[in-house]
Amino acid sequence: MWSCEIKILILSILCVGLLSCGANQPTNPTSNVDDADAVDTPYFNPYPGISSIPQYIGILCPTAGAIIYYTTNGNIPSKASSIFSNVLYISTTCTIKAFATKAGMSDSVMVSGTFTISGTVSPPLFSPAEGTYGSLLSVSISSSTPSASIFYTTNGDVPTTLSPVYSVPINISSSATLKALATKSGWTNSSVSIANYTIMLGTVATFAGSGAGTFADGNGIAACFNVPTGLCVDSNGNIILADTWNNRIRKIASDGEVTTIAGSYGGFSDGQSTNASFFHPYDVAADNSGNIFVADFDNNCIRKISSTGYVTTVAGTNIAAYSDGPGDMAYFNHPSGIAIDNDGNIFVTDSYNNCIRKITSSNIVTTIAGSLSEGYVDGNGTGARFRQPMDIALDSNGNLFISDTWNHRIRKISISGDVTTFAGSGSQAFVDGIGTSSSFDTPFGISIDSSGYIYVADSGNKRVRKISSSGIVSAIAGSGIIGFQDGSAALAKFNGLNGIVVTGSGNIFTSDNNRVRRVIP
Repeated sequence: MWSCEIKILILSILCVGLLSCGANQPTNPTSNVDDADAVDTPYFNPYPGISSIPQYIGILCPTAGAIIYYTTNGNIPSKASSIFSNVLYISTTCTIKAFATKAGMSDSVMVSGTFTISGTVSPPLFSPAEGTYGSLLSVSISSSTPSASIFYTTNGDVPTTLSPVYSVPINISSSATLKALATKSGWTNSSVSIANYTIMLGTVATFAGSGAGTFADGNGIAACFNVPTGLCVDSNGNIILADTWNNRIRKIASDGEVTTIAGSYGGFSDGQSTNASFFHPYDVAADNSGNIFVADFDNNCIRKISSTGYVTTVAGTNIAAYSDGPGDMAYFNHPSGIAIDNDGNIFVTDSYNNCIRKITSSNIVTTIAGSLSEGYVDGNGTGARFRQPMDIALDSNGNLFISDTWNHRIRKISISGDVTTFAGSGSQAFVDGIGTSSSFDTPFGISIDSSGYIYVADSGNKRVRKISSSGIVSAIAGSGIIGFQDGSAALAKFNGLNGIVVTGSGNIFTSDNNRVRRVIP
């Protein structure tokens, strides 16, 4: 027989055990009170916590054959809730609650865990990728972060959560810069993704010139040029061309007939038509009276061809130097670009002097911007700096635009003499974009149409570029591959892209590959 003390001890242990079983019952009211054995408490794998990426969550129970019921919305689970059968994919923060059951056993204690999915949203992706296309595009935007919202712009502005929300592919019918931002509640916004699309729907065709670097008058491709450079359009719609290495000024009529206006061999002499001589003329400009003005590059002077074909020297001598003053006492150092306004004022890019000169109708030469010191500085007048500016164009408001060739930028000179950078980052590269976010490679010729659009012969990039009045830069012709190929603007090839001019009808003519080529946008 057990002693009284032993019986009391046994009874105490049994009571404690029963109380412990009661304490392990789940908060769910579906426990089985007929069986003292309870199902083991489920657990999560991985454990609840914070993750920067979506998670696959398993719910496990040590009790073999147990059924697990769960919720992901924070509600208390019941036997009417979802049954766990496969890992759960969690892409947003949520609280999972679960309990386990098994026939003949008490339900487990409910387990609860909060999984916080928080990080930086993946940057948006564009499809197709940015680039040059010869047809209209439909662009899709996506983010690898599930349930992210995407905001976008098509005008180059930085997108915010107030920008349009992406929902369907975006139709692109002209060159555009797309920017997109992805967001998600509780996450850090993505970086802004940028895609530049260049749409070239036009064509390129040879208008005149065989491509042979020699001299011949004739019609269309029967004519020959030798490194043609600057072009302009006269008051009759003819194209006037500086045929640089032939030392001649040529005219191309609307039917493609090429004739020689003035010049015959390399030299420096005034005179009638082909009795006169030039030495590597680089650019031409025509006034409303039928006169043609020539930047005579290696003669270091500005020449004039009258409407009757007589050649005279307007300003400068054949000495490379620098001096303002009356025309016959002024000096230039390789003038390369020329433009004329309606009042008869002539504007010149004095390339090796790194400055912009003005010749009044009374032949007084002054410097309006830049100095002998090359460099890159915006500023007023002679406080600005250029690096071998090669061409110049005038808009309808009297502003001058300069192809600052070796600074790889397009500069603007206002009527008050303020010099600013209109386009180009200064990097020798090809990037379409807005203003200084774009890039050029050795821009040469420049021309402006009546609507204020600027056209640039982007020589190093082998492309024709267009700049809107708001500074949006886009390529309109050229694949960027060196060579010669007419046809689709997107596939066209250039080599030696120098001069450019836009006509009143919107056709663009360029000097390239010893030819004059027409770009129809």
